[in-house]
Amino acid sequence: MDAGEEPSVRVLWAGADPGLADALLSSETPVALVCEPDLAQAAAVAKRESFDAVVVDATDAAAVTSVLTAAASNAEVGRRMAACRYTQVPELVRDVPRELVQRLLAKPLTAQQLHSAVVDIDPSESVIWRRALNDPADLGTSSVDKVLRSFVEDLVQLPAAVIRPLVQTDPVPRLQLVVPISDALWALRRNLPAVLGWPLKASGSGMGSSYRSHPIRRIVGNLSEAQEVYCLGRDNFAYVAFFPWHTDLKVTVVIGFERKGHGRVPALHAFAVSHAAEFPMPTPHRHSPEMFYDPDYDWVITKSYVGPDRRRRSTSFINRYTFRGRRKALMPNEFSHAGTFVDVAPGWVWGTAGIFATLFLIDTAMTAYYVGGGEVGELNPLMRWALSRSPVLFWVSKSALVLAATFIVMRWHLWKPGRFLFFTSIATYAALDVYWLFLFATRAMG
Repeated sequence: MDAGEEPSVRVLWAGADPGLADALLSSETPVALVCEPDLAQAAAVAKRESFDAVVVDATDAAAVTSVLTAAASNAEVGRRMAACRYTQVPELVRDVPRELVQRLLAKPLTAQQLHSAVVDIDPSESVIWRRALNDPADLGTSSVDKVLRSFVEDLVQLPAAVIRPLVQTDPVPRLQLVVPISDALWALRRNLPAVLGWPLKASGSGMGSSYRSHPIRRIVGNLSEAQEVYCLGRDNFAYVAFFPWHTDLKVTVVIGFERKGHGRVPALHAFAVSHAAEFPMPTPHRHSPEMFYDPDYDWVITKSYVGPDRRRRSTSFINRYTFRGRRKALMPNEFSHAGTFVDVAPGWVWGTAGIFATLFLIDTAMTAYYVGGGEVGELNPLMRWALSRSPVLFWVSKSALVLAATFIVMRWHLWKPGRFLFFTSIATYAALDVYWLFLFATRAMG
């Protein structure tokens, strides 16, 4: 910042001077800290002046309430915060109106912590700088490998932990372990900040700006609220990600590196295997014990084959397997999502599609008869145009429409929105056909 230039960010601190003013002024985005030890005077200042944030040093709930109430009445005040110790949190939650406090900053407060809380957009990231028990981002290659080996050794000692085989076709190799959710796993995860540092994206929170702008997003992709990822090192960084299952009390732990090569993943996999207490056996599926998919190992298991699915990519909406493939079910693992499809629809879908097509064709025939005869009007402008040109054009257009609609709803039968559309369409055309039959009966009786 040039000499004489005023900082664009102003913060009012209500309470004893925390001694952070110089550090905040020298930061990349300078922050001017205005300290007012007298709380009554601080409330008056907060009510009349413009600040990006007002922070109260929480001596008691009454002090926080008085200053932040004044700040809330001023449209020129941005964020309202209190700085407190952990033991003070219950009192503040109980006695301070919830709408007054937007953030509680943990004491002892550092300049980086306050700067991040005031300047950064994402509030979930403000504590990362202060609370990290080490700085994994600065670890060298050998230190990262040592940390990962220690973590993997603890993981494979957990009961029923499964070490998945390496997938040779992975663009970036990764080690995957499937671990049942248990007290032992929770105990291990509670200690992770001391080993891996605080997560780049924590479970129970959205993707913050640190994760969205980090190169790891290109590898792991967008994460759900339940998923978590840690990052270690800068040169060919390592990551540890937790993917909870949707259908079972298990979590897949994925460990990898930014770039392929160096043999670090195979070496870590060999280390995991050598320290495993046991290798759990896959449990046969009770409906098809001789041919099934085991989600723990990510294997297809038949009489003649045990290993990864030979078709590594999921079936898309339309591809070369759509009409001649044999996949009848999705792989029921934690990576299943609504963008994958089966090749062969089950019998109930074909039956329901037949009912849908029949109802659709009845509606087509009745429309051609009554609309063509001029007794009723066609609401669909495209079909009205086709019918005015030629009955053949109308039948061809309507038949193409029913085939396309049937195909689409059949492809989406696995997910609730697709099934909802399916049965809503059937109900709609059933109602139309009832109308046509009523009209036909009325004309016949007349």
